[in-house]
Order: sequence, then structure tokens, then C-alpha cells
Amino acid sequence: MTIQERIRQYIDYKGITPYKFCKDLELSMGTLNKKGVIGTDKYLKIIKYYTDLNPEWLLTGEGNMFKEETVQEEVSANENELITLLKEKVKDKEAIIKEKEKNTQLLEERIKELQEQVKQLSRQKVSAPSVNYGPFPSAPSL
Repeated sequence: MTIQERIRQYIDYKGITPYKFCKDLELSMGTLNKKGVIGTDKYLKIIKYYTDLNPEWLLTGEGNMFKEETVQEEVSANENELITLLKEKVKDKEAIIKEKEKNTQLLEERIKELQEQVKQLSRQKVSAPSVNYGPFPSAPSL
């Protein structure tokens, strides 16, 4: 892979158009289309402007595309986003737990009320009036 191909890979990854890349560095568009070596002056411009770009990778293709600090910064940023997301999830779950605890308390209070009603009813022993139907007359014989 040539330096130009690695530059294209880098700018594609970063979402930078070739036009913007060349304009920002005051390079001609042909710089990316040439095959062969890029001059030292252009190489230095690129690595000074794009500080996250690993100079060794750009020159030789060895190592990571990004400097190690940049990778660490990206990991840290991703970790921070994940931590924020997890904190939001925890907050949501705590709200759900609080609501369920409230519902549980209301249900426990209702159970106590019903148990009290059962006790009161069993104390009252509401007895229905006893009705004596007496002996039934025998059926007439036929």
C-alpha cells in the first residue's frame, strides 16, 4: 500500500473529503492521485496538521493508524459514554424499583385491612336465624 493509499484510508476513516484534505494542507488534488513518494515537506505538513496520525504507519504501513495516545483518548471517550449510559440505566431502574416498593407497600396495607375485616367478621359470627322445617308429612299413598 502506498502513502497515498494510506492517506485515503485515514481520511475515509475520519470522514474527510480528499478536497478538504488537500485544501486544509494547501496541497494539489494530484497529491493523492500520484503514485510514488510524497515529498518530505508534504509528509511533514500532513503529520503536523493531523496530530492523531501515526507517522510510522503513514510512512511504512506498520503499526496502528493512530498514535497510541489517540487510541487511548478514543477508548476513554467511549468508556465515558458507556459510563454515562449505564448511569442513566441505573437511574431508570432505581425509579422502577421505587415505584414497585410503593406498590408493594400499598398492597401490604390493603392485606392488613382485609385481614382485619376477616377478624371482625369471624368475631361477629353472624348467625342466620335457624328455621325448623320439622318433619315432612308423608306422601299420600296411591
